[in-house]
Amino acid sequence: LIVTTSLLGRVWCGYACPQTVFLEGVFRRVARLFEGPREARIRRDRAPLTLDGALRKGAKHVLYVGLCLLLAHTFLAYFVPVEELLGWLGGSPGAHWTAFLWVVAMAALLYFDVAWFREQVCLVVCPYGRFQSALIDDDTVVIGYDVLRGEPRSRPSEQGGDCVDCRRCVVVCPTGIDIRNGLQMECVGCSSCVDACDEVMARLGRAPGLIR
Repeated sequence: LIVTTSLLGRVWCGYACPQTVFLEGVFRRVARLFEGPREARIRRDRAPLTLDGALRKGAKHVLYVGLCLLLAHTFLAYFVPVEELLGWLGGSPGAHWTAFLWVVAMAALLYFDVAWFREQVCLVVCPYGRFQSALIDDDTVVIGYDVLRGEPRSRPSEQGGDCVDCRRCVVVCPTGIDIRNGLQMECVGCSSCVDACDEVMARLGRAPGLIR
């Protein structure tokens, strides 16, 4: 039971959780489409607001709202026949106040989540991180940093470990942890740090798998 729960929990957190799937697979793609990669978005947020920046942010949030409304209506379709729901969309909200208020409330909650709260759901709300911390043993497959190979950290031109302290693994982590400090409760198993580190190792002509 412990092994099964641990495996299912890791799969759920990394690949099947609706929060991770929609945030990483949909809303972050929208953010990258309008505002570029994470580093560009951070630079733009720190700089004074320009017309281009305002238009990019505005377009992003308009699409966010549209997607949240779509998801809210999709959720409502679990309880209302689709044909009837499509008919309601063309009518007045006053004819079905309860459904209308449910859609507005769900869309507002989703927008709050994807536009601001984001990974705080994983850190504050989701119980799986706590469960995983209690269930991990020596045989659990996790994402980890190879300390023996990576340390001591050094510049590419210096003699030392393979880690050049570029912090790419930290930058791409959706929950902001440094995997080099060991496995932490906030890790959702997305493996973004693995891909980022392998890209750096490839550019330096070193073997992949420093984080694996």
